[in-house]
Amino acid sequence: RGFNTAQRGAAKNASCLGDLLQGLAACASARGFNTATRCEAFGALRAAAATHPAAVAAAWGSQWGLDTVLPATTCVDGGDGRAGGGSEGHGVVAHGRVSVESASGSGSTSAATAAAGAGAAAARVDGDRLAQASARFLADYLLVLNGGGGGEGGPGEGGGDDPTPAPTPTPIPVLFLGLADGTPPGHADTGAGVLLPAALIALWDDVAGVHFPAMTTHTSPLVRIAGLSALTGLTGAVLTGVTVPHRRALMDTPHRLLQADAMPAVRAAAC
Repeated sequence: RGFNTAQRGAAKNASCLGDLLQGLAACASARGFNTATRCEAFGALRAAAATHPAAVAAAWGSQWGLDTVLPATTCVDGGDGRAGGGSEGHGVVAHGRVSVESASGSGSTSAATAAAGAGAAAARVDGDRLAQASARFLADYLLVLNGGGGGEGGPGEGGGDDPTPAPTPTPIPVLFLGLADGTPPGHADTGAGVLLPAALIALWDDVAGVHFPAMTTHTSPLVRIAGLSALTGLTGAVLTGVTVPHRRALMDTPHRLLQADAMPAVRAAAC
């Protein structure tokens, strides 16, 4: 009877955490909210990844909306409908210049062009911030799954300017989340062992196939740096288990950025 009561309590906790994660994902991906609010939601997701990785693993995928806050989505549309974190913003400015030329120096057109250019630049900055927050969420989650601690919150991402240690993981039963077979009730939700080896390899295949390229080819160097930090959660066993093309991508990308990236900070992160 006591075991059944614990099982029902664990299932209720898992459901509540799933609802919370769904709400945070909806807030982080809601284009109707301002960027600061959405970044704070990403910060809360990062805290959840650090303290309740099993709940995040159980809510992974489209059912709970977490797919909308992952880099394959946020880095491609810049978090606000602009490809490559704002590359379309450059197109808006260029189109504005064409309009100026065709308007024979019209003052009103020049003013409209300047306003459009300023708006596009601001949108690019916002898109880059959201893409970086998304990349850091994924990187933190992968690190925690490897048994490491979550990262610190940054400005506008649920944290302050000064680094703060990751919260202490709160023990919750993992067995009832249907993740790692044989995990005893009351097992501390610290990350390591949350996913079975085959599931962890499958997750990294997904990361290497869609999320890692989106992060490391992004126009913002901060997003590229955050993408490279995801490799801190990669183990030799996982690297051996992923497909050959994905293994090559995970191994070759840091070398490529080290040799070719124009930003010193990105090259340093690739070392």
